[in-house]
Amino acid sequence: MSCQTVLNAILLIVVCVQYLIIQNHQTPLLTTRTDPSISLQFLSTSLLNSHIDTLADYPRSLMSISPVYRGVAATIILGSAKSVRYRYSMMINQLIAIIPPGWIVQVFYDASIPGAVEIISGVGLQRQINYGRVILAELPNSMHGVKRKDILKSTWLWESMLAETVLLFFSTNTVLCANSPFNLTHFSKFDYIGTPWIKGAGGSNELTMRNRSTVLEVLNILAKERKVLEGREDSSLVNILLKHSGAKVANKTVN
Repeated sequence: MSCQTVLNAILLIVVCVQYLIIQNHQTPLLTTRTDPSISLQFLSTSLLNSHIDTLADYPRSLMSISPVYRGVAATIILGSAKSVRYRYSMMINQLIAIIPPGWIVQVFYDASIPGAVEIISGVGLQRQINYGRVILAELPNSMHGVKRKDILKSTWLWESMLAETVLLFFSTNTVLCANSPFNLTHFSKFDYIGTPWIKGAGGSNELTMRNRSTVLEVLNILAKERKVLEGREDSSLVNILLKHSGAKVANKTVN
């Protein structure tokens, strides 16, 4: 046996050992698959000591517990043109590289739409799910076919968020600057901060940070008054928050 063959064998063993070490340190908090009939289960009993029967039951099962992450980057996938479906994986992988430690990416999707199922089944997204960096949450049957703006107006969605600080991202053209001196935690003091409008506070919901409890409080008050957010979800919510005592809404010059 030549020295080169021995060296190659040693290198192969080293690579295998390193792979096993990495895998042991990337054990996900929970495991999930794209088939809604497959059960979800937390591997950490300190987070949730119950078995979740289906993906559709997953968000509602979390309503009785406190958010378990420092922050969550969340999106809603309802399908899109085939030409842009691959962008979701790129967008989510870029976010994973930017979000602070203790954050998680949460992907809500409509299982009744083939395009949405195709997106979450992609290799790039499934890899991050297996690493425990992305958590899938299927929309309940009552929300199948519902527009995104109306899903955003539902208490179900906000009760299902895994953290108090929520970064909502929707546009596949959206990226966060990796070279910025700021990170998302710098803006967590706001109840609402979004892509700046030309005038006024608030911002577009294509990319926003919101406080989960504040949004829920507004939605619950409206529900008691038998009212809903009318028109554009982002501008309607901002107008209410600006009148809400103590709510912090960022303007376009905040840093």
